[in-house]
Amino acid sequence: MQWAPGLGINGQAVTLNLSSAAGGLTQLNTPSIVQSVNTNGTAFGNLTSINIDQGGKVTAAFDNGVTRTIAQVAIATFPNPGGLKSITGDAYTVSRDSGTYNLKTPGTGGAGSIDPSSLEASTVDLSSEFASLITTQRAYSASSKIITTADQMLQDLINIIR
Repeated sequence: MQWAPGLGINGQAVTLNLSSAAGGLTQLNTPSIVQSVNTNGTAFGNLTSINIDQGGKVTAAFDNGVTRTIAQVAIATFPNPGGLKSITGDAYTVSRDSGTYNLKTPGTGGAGSIDPSSLEASTVDLSSEFASLITTQRAYSASSKIITTADQMLQDLINIIR
């Protein structure tokens, strides 16, 4: 082997002994089989559940008993939350007035908290939805009455012609 002279390494002889001695290499005309398996770690696991704690850490649990933190939920705070632009219902978007968002760990620096495994109530206004339902029902009823009246008028016209 040629070494770079600037490394200060003298030439060395390298011998590869591939004989059948211990640690050597042999090839036999037989099928290849696994004689032993040594593992260094845990068995492969399938994902069984995902949990989020109050600190926003997302933890994956596997069926081999291993749990790993796989993500961190962040909460956005704004210099002027009143400047956020309302899109629909409870949805907002960044505006020039709200300023740039800052991502923070839940429960720190003025950020809200996370309440895991809880069910949030619906944000639908039931009174307005029922009013819309009644209006739609009456419009359908009126349309149905118009069709019935038109059908009856045509029937009377046919009877007059006979």
